[in-house]
Amino acid sequence: MDILTLERFTRRSENAALEATSKTHGLTNVFNASLALFGGSTFMAFRAESFPGERPFRAFVAEYADGREVALVDITAAATPGRDIAKTADPKLVELGGMLYVTYNTGNVHVGQNDIFLQRIAPTPGPPQRCVLEGRRPVEKNWGFFSLPDGSVGVVYSLAPAKVLELIAGTPGGEEDLVFAPRTEESDLPHRFPRLHIGSQPLIVSGTRAIIAANQQRPIPGIPRKIYFGRLAEFDLATGRLTRLSRRGLLHSWRHALPQRTRHNPGLLSATYFAGLARTDAGLLLSYGVNDTAFGIARVPEDVAWR
Repeated sequence: MDILTLERFTRRSENAALEATSKTHGLTNVFNASLALFGGSTFMAFRAESFPGERPFRAFVAEYADGREVALVDITAAATPGRDIAKTADPKLVELGGMLYVTYNTGNVHVGQNDIFLQRIAPTPGPPQRCVLEGRRPVEKNWGFFSLPDGSVGVVYSLAPAKVLELIAGTPGGEEDLVFAPRTEESDLPHRFPRLHIGSQPLIVSGTRAIIAANQQRPIPGIPRKIYFGRLAEFDLATGRLTRLSRRGLLHSWRHALPQRTRHNPGLLSATYFAGLARTDAGLLLSYGVNDTAFGIARVPEDVAWR
């Protein structure tokens, strides 16, 4: 497989803005950035420690105008009061029906089920809404939310095999749970997540055609650890089919793909973990985490990313 390294495409302005936020608020171990462009501002969701060694990691969303921070929301603190939300993992930004939301999950559980939440961020903040699906897996990590011009809301539930859900009860941005049901069928899923799975939220580029910065796992023979890297995926939201996959894998750098001394996840050898995708006239803005210890934001010409 051909590999495209993203470090050389780094967007220094966005990276510097998030680094400044980290310094201003005393945040450490900032990683898994998810960037979205909304209402003339740049928003970035990310994970971090509010003090060194804090566990679990917190989720934050920062807003920037002209490269300067204008707001920072501690999603973990905002979600917790009066609610049974022990953890806010994998925050990712998505625009639905002209509003900006963050989605996150409550991590791994040993008994019962964890939860997926959707929470409005802009133009005004809203409460966390639990996402419900009958017969779902005990541990869910990433759903890809989308809205279509007819007002319908759906979810890319998995990429391989492909499956789409539709919203059957509740309204995004309201107070109630959001209830989903399968819209397309798929073959039985394995107990573990597929090796190609959702990274960024779907970015609709025309009609029902969306692109996703997907994450792919590559097990290491003889070693109980995995490498994560990215692939661009094209998905038809109407038919629920994965229609195109980039031939190129996406890595931050070869240096960061080597085995890492610091690992928060014992099953991880190294990871370029994609969490955000935006589109500009100059190319795709890819935002991601690096080995659970850092972040990257790169702008890549679209044809180069697909090549």
